[in-house]
Amino acid sequence: PWRCNVLSAIEIVAVAPGTPGFEAFLALPWRIYPDRHAWVPPLRAVVAFELSAANHFFSHGEAQAFVARRDGEAVARIVASRSASC
Repeated sequence: PWRCNVLSAIEIVAVAPGTPGFEAFLALPWRIYPDRHAWVPPLRAVVAFELSAANHFFSHGEAQAFVARRDGEAVARIVASRSASC
């Protein structure tokens, strides 16, 4: 069940492929939506590739993945990116 305690601090942590934090980034949706039968999960390998140096985007852009943690537990994820060609 979803709980929101507005008094708990949220920590935003940058994560990189190949680190435990990145594994938490990849695994988070499965923890959030375990019983949602309509949820179609992305392929973990595709998400990992999209954020890896092998993705063509990184030849002209940059991105950083972040995990939001409350009390040490991952509660959200986000990617900030920008393209140098824009």
